[in-house]
Amino acid sequence: MSDSEEDFMSDKFLLNLPPPPSSSSTSNTYTARREKAALTGNRSGLAKNQLKARDLEEVRRREGMGRSLFEREDEDEAEGGESESQGGKKGNKAMEMMMKMGWKVGEGLGKKRSPSPTPPSHASSARAGLGAKRFKPGDELEDTPPPKLQPITEPIRVSLWARRKGLSAREPSPPPLPLNPSGRNPDALGKEQMERLAKEADGFRARQGHEWGERDKERKGRKCRDLLVGYDKEKGFHALHVLPFDPLGTMPRPILKLIYPAALSPSPSPSASRSGSPLPNRVAHGKEENKSQAERLRKQMRRDMLSDIDGAEVGDDEEKDVRFGVGPDTAPKREQVEDEEKKKGEQVEEKEDYEGVDWEEHVAGTKRVLSMEPGEYLTFIVNQLRHEHLFCFWCAYKYSSWDELEGPGGCPGEEEDDH
Repeated sequence: MSDSEEDFMSDKFLLNLPPPPSSSSTSNTYTARREKAALTGNRSGLAKNQLKARDLEEVRRREGMGRSLFEREDEDEAEGGESESQGGKKGNKAMEMMMKMGWKVGEGLGKKRSPSPTPPSHASSARAGLGAKRFKPGDELEDTPPPKLQPITEPIRVSLWARRKGLSAREPSPPPLPLNPSGRNPDALGKEQMERLAKEADGFRARQGHEWGERDKERKGRKCRDLLVGYDKEKGFHALHVLPFDPLGTMPRPILKLIYPAALSPSPSPSASRSGSPLPNRVAHGKEENKSQAERLRKQMRRDMLSDIDGAEVGDDEEKDVRFGVGPDTAPKREQVEDEEKKKGEQVEEKEDYEGVDWEEHVAGTKRVLSMEPGEYLTFIVNQLRHEHLFCFWCAYKYSSWDELEGPGGCPGEEEDDH
């Protein structure tokens, strides 16, 4: 940068500033000071008297609402503005259409009525003295100015449709039934009925829960029984092998004969039944009493075949009938022979499984098991598996020793909730 050029960042621009104008009283004259003070006072007065923007807007709105559109149109026509004249033409066109229909400026829309005459006021002559002027019929027209007639407008009435009338008319639907005098809904239940209904619902839920729990215990009891029978193959029969809710399906035949001797007693020979003698009354067990007569007869025939299988021998004629299919009793005899062979095989297997078992000792225990409920039976058989075979049904695991079962890391407890 050359020396002739001035540095704009130098201090001379700040140090060599022009002095401020002096405001001393000697520079201004007395007249100038008075004019300045008067001007300041006038400005403050105008500022105080001026309306606020909100008040000014309200005043203009009232002026606009109080002035008729026709008056505004006349003012616009008088001023002669182009935009206002165009708007007036549009308004005049509408007014021309209304005037053709009989409307006049200043009149209201609707039905016209003549104003009712105002009654004369007798307040001035009511308290007059003896020399007071009496009121005459024509004096009120002279004293009071004639009233200005103003149009009375009546809004257009709304006519409602009164439905169809005549032969094809349908009657309206009846209204809803009113409430009883007590103000209660007739379909609503009373307090006692609601309480009884709630009790019945709670009882139903409790019964359903109890039945489901019993079925679940029976299912678990069957599983425990199968496990116990598998572990007791070497030891033999145990009273817990019998299910209290299914005794006929799980009870061995020898102990069944000891507990229910009448249920398995042999029936009379078939010859006696054919001769016309009635069948003896059998002891019903379980659900057998609800079965039909045909089912009972079929069971009795099977028992008769088992009772006569040892003493009867098949003759030559019967062999011929069986061999060649001659005679009406061929098919029943074949079925009898098959059933006899099946029953005989089951008896042989049963004798082999329970050989050497003293059944008299298990009668008392079996009767006690038959009197148990499903929950009690499940508790007994789970404890039997736990203490005799070191098997926890809830863990589904067989431990090698009692220390492993009861020690840390073993079975958490004897109940299902502990697992």
